[in-house]
Amino acid sequence: MPLRKSHFFTRKLIASLTLAGAVTACAPAVAAAAGCTQLPTSKAFSKFGDKADYSLAPGGGFEGTNTWTLTGGAKVVSGNENLGVSSGSKSLFMPITSTATSPEFCVDETNPYFRFAMSSTHKGGYVAAVLWRNSSGQLTQAEFTSSKYVTLLSSGWQPSAVSPLAVKLTLGSNDKAATVQLKIISTGNQNYSDTNLLGTLASNVFGSVTIDSVMVDPYRRG
Repeated sequence: MPLRKSHFFTRKLIASLTLAGAVTACAPAVAAAAGCTQLPTSKAFSKFGDKADYSLAPGGGFEGTNTWTLTGGAKVVSGNENLGVSSGSKSLFMPITSTATSPEFCVDETNPYFRFAMSSTHKGGYVAAVLWRNSSGQLTQAEFTSSKYVTLLSSGWQPSAVSPLAVKLTLGSNDKAATVQLKIISTGNQNYSDTNLLGTLASNVFGSVTIDSVMVDPYRRG
């Protein structure tokens, strides 16, 4: 039976996992009044023309004890990204419909962007959402980037697109910083995604994605 295209499936998947799942899976703390303590940085993506300084997001290297919340078969596996973004021996494998949610961390206006290393099978894609609470305690979640902003390779590691972070949080005069979480959703190959037709085999073969070295830009230059 030939594979059939299912853009409707992909849109429905993203909506359900990003919105409904986000509210029940995590609840970041209320926005903070002070700025964030910045971590040591490196020019992690300089070989790709990105001269910004980056620091590793909490647990973003997937080394040691995993601190991310994983669903849908996502799991830490052996094998580090080979782009030289950060050293290690592990990465995170994500089959179709799986999600990975980071621990909470502080973001302020000096953290405008985030980026990570990724590889995929059969050009499997992803959506990256950010979850945060405003000063009134209201939970907000939004898609900040996805694989549609990069040309996916058939195999091998590549950098994700540079994603906005603090620049889209609309921090006000009373919100000097916010506690946020990153949520990455594996959407599979958006041209050929149909778990009802392909079953478990499709989840592992058609559209899996592996991520590593999740980095945050603390807006230092020079």
